[in-house]
Amino acid sequence: MQRVEDAVAHFPRRGDHFWELMRFDCFVDVNLSVSVVEVNLSPNMWPHRPGRGEAPFNDTVWRNQLQDDTLQEVATWASAGQAGRAAMHGSVTGRDREVWRG
Repeated sequence: MQRVEDAVAHFPRRGDHFWELMRFDCFVDVNLSVSVVEVNLSPNMWPHRPGRGEAPFNDTVWRNQLQDDTLQEVATWASAGQAGRAAMHGSVTGRDREVWRG
């Protein structure tokens, strides 16, 4: 707990140093038109463990990659400093930043 308190002490007290993770589920039709189906404000990034009677499938690889990419993004953002964070990614809209690695 002391390590967390020490790390948090380095952040400014203003509200511009937080991040939020969202997942967008999209549908692509035969004409390649993309529609957003839902936005998940608390996306599940843990691998699925089939229950009794469920067909097994492996989603571990892509979910682990998603976790790695997300943690790398947050670590890069957190270590960039105030000026670096503002210029690091895509467009800046107010206090929100768009991040796209598609």
